[in-house]
Amino acid sequence: MRRKTSIILFLSLLSLILILALSLVRPQVTTAAKYPEFKDAIVGLELYVEEGAGDKVRVVNIEDKKIAAKLISYLDQAQHAQPPATWPWKKHYLVFKVQETDQVARSREYVYLFKDFAPEEPGYLALENTWYQVPPQFNILLLSLTEYKNATSEVEPEDVAFLRQYGWDVLFKANTMEGKLPDRLVHNAGDFPVVIYWAYNNELNKDVGLDITPYLGKEVRVNLYKLEQPLPEFVQTQRWSGRAVIVKYENKIVGAWLDAGRPLGFACSLKGRRLEEITGKSWGQWLMGVVNPEDPLEKRLSSLGPEELIRTFYEAVGNGDKRTAHATLSRRNLIGYLFRNMDNNRLYNPSFSVLDRDGLNNVAAAKIVSIRELPPQEKDTPEVKRYQVAVHLTFRRAITAESGVQVLFLTLRQEIPGMGWRIDSIGFGP
Repeated sequence: MRRKTSIILFLSLLSLILILALSLVRPQVTTAAKYPEFKDAIVGLELYVEEGAGDKVRVVNIEDKKIAAKLISYLDQAQHAQPPATWPWKKHYLVFKVQETDQVARSREYVYLFKDFAPEEPGYLALENTWYQVPPQFNILLLSLTEYKNATSEVEPEDVAFLRQYGWDVLFKANTMEGKLPDRLVHNAGDFPVVIYWAYNNELNKDVGLDITPYLGKEVRVNLYKLEQPLPEFVQTQRWSGRAVIVKYENKIVGAWLDAGRPLGFACSLKGRRLEEITGKSWGQWLMGVVNPEDPLEKRLSSLGPEELIRTFYEAVGNGDKRTAHATLSRRNLIGYLFRNMDNNRLYNPSFSVLDRDGLNNVAAAKIVSIRELPPQEKDTPEVKRYQVAVHLTFRRAITAESGVQVLFLTLRQEIPGMGWRIDSIGFGP
């Protein structure tokens, strides 16, 4: 009797779970309306990309009505135009989400052609058998949403108003982060360059009358916003990657500047000016006020000649002395660790390990075979020297090369006046 009761209870519970599950899963409804008929009722969009043998993968799912409305406002600017006769690049598809009485319906798929590697070029959308050329802003906003998965139109009004004073409009808030500012804006040899990030951007910050210095060592909140306007022309290929960074202490704006996201990072002040314009100093001259010249490792490396520095680098790599290895790099080289392969929802990478995982950490042993100085290139200044280095590297894993002798080309630079040579770049060609 007890066994029978247990079975009945189990079956009843299973039935209840199935009923609840079915109540939560609603079949997708497809609207029969055409774009001109449902345009004003659009509440979201989906972007699909065609992969492999015709498989379609959803890469964007927008459910924010205001972001959807911004995209539709760009589509309102579309002009009749035929796409190129051939399209060898990826094909995309758009699906619109439409509010119909008490439910959200999906439109059919619309073919959408744009170059995801060059979104600033025109895109083409087939709406009801008619081709339209859509403005670059449509492509750029959609493409940015493939990375900014937490994008929201819920922005802080005072941030938006502050940015608008300088001519910048917010598309959406990409992220909100909380953390502690560095205790000092002083960089020691071999340290992760997060101090350089804050010191550099505080110069941009000062261009609009702000300063994070009084808040060093304190907890702050950072809002990251995607911008509608492109960055100044000097940012070149990343003009459309612009973000605004707003730093707040106890709800007061204490920091504000623009950045370019991965992989460039640094951009300009809200006035569109670069560090050199604001400070009147070159990169190397400015670093003199950030780098600690009394750091023992800094002093030791500053006394080495170019070839001695190269040997010190590979000796440190082979011995697993990553602090010394990082310290032999120029600061310009070092800040690549901040932004390369970065998740664009962040301000910078959290540590050296993001790049070192397949780099320095993958080297089990290193032994120099030969070092040969190369003649200077046409635009080289006396502060630059080039070397061809043959080095036997033993890798823990074969990623881009097998263990053995590698011929590498190193550029060394006297980056900071009076502080010796550092490795500016390492490559496979001169």
